[in-house]
Amino acid sequence: MITSDSLGMEWGSEEFVRTYGYGISTDPYSAMQGGEEYVDPNADYVAALSDSEQAAYNEALWGAPVDDTGSGTVSAGDWDWQSMGCMGAAQHEEVTATAFWDDPHYKSLIDEMNGLSDKAGATPAVKARETEWAGCMADAGFPQFSHESDPETSINDRFTALTTPADPTSAEADPPDPTALAALQTDEIDIAVADLGCDSSSGYAETLKTEQIRLEQEFIDQNKEQLDALVAQYGQQ
Repeated sequence: MITSDSLGMEWGSEEFVRTYGYGISTDPYSAMQGGEEYVDPNADYVAALSDSEQAAYNEALWGAPVDDTGSGTVSAGDWDWQSMGCMGAAQHEEVTATAFWDDPHYKSLIDEMNGLSDKAGATPAVKARETEWAGCMADAGFPQFSHESDPETSINDRFTALTTPADPTSAEADPPDPTALAALQTDEIDIAVADLGCDSSSGYAETLKTEQIRLEQEFIDQNKEQLDALVAQYGQQ
């Protein structure tokens, strides 16, 4: 498993930004390769089983093998946790135990909670800091950005356009043009470094965090009874 520990720096830190920008076109994951290889603790036990015993073991764990009709595809609707062995049962138990977001009784509560981030971003205090941020970005040579999310979105859009295959039916996409990719990576780092500096000087992130906490506390105070009921029902699971 690849983790940020493998990278040797915190994602989003100044060191990271100066090295990888937003981590979109720069592929920081390639630097994380070579970590500790996963070892299946049951491997020796399974290897000692006969072929028929291994087949029974795998069927108990994963379910019966999928019947391949030759189409090469399996519809998502064909998957049923009850036919996927112990793993399917465990996944079903875990997901259904904690899937409060699918409970219609709490739908309006969850929808309101999910909207708190957008609500915080629209507060006058945050909008004022965003205006300062945009002015700072313009001074840094990037006047095209009006909203704090614009730089990352623009890099993501450019990277998607660069890596989308010309023929969508092709089994394998051609690698992106190396010159265009290198130019995009340079732009990404330059923009991300300016973004980080402007975020700091404008106080955008700190103000957004303050407003988010304030709105979350208001939400908790206004919905305490429902939230307590939700925690009582799902919190221990």
